[in-house]
Amino acid sequence: MTSEQADIRRPEAGNIVAFMRTRVAAEGPVVFRSREIADATGLTIYQVHFWLMSLRTAGVVEKVNAGRGRPGVWVLK
Repeated sequence: MTSEQADIRRPEAGNIVAFMRTRVAAEGPVVFRSREIADATGLTIYQVHFWLMSLRTAGVVEKVNAGRGRPGVWVLK
């Protein structure tokens, strides 16, 4: 299954979005690293990357600060 075909209604994607929304509600605008999301949700870093890419395709999250030599971070849209 490619990220374009992933069903973002699955619990894994929902857990990621719920974690991000909870942090944003508590702290205001927050950027997230994939490792932080993996640790909070109990998913592997590879699973988190897969679901973040699917959520990006769906317009739910955005990858920022990406570029050569810079780790990308994620924000809720």
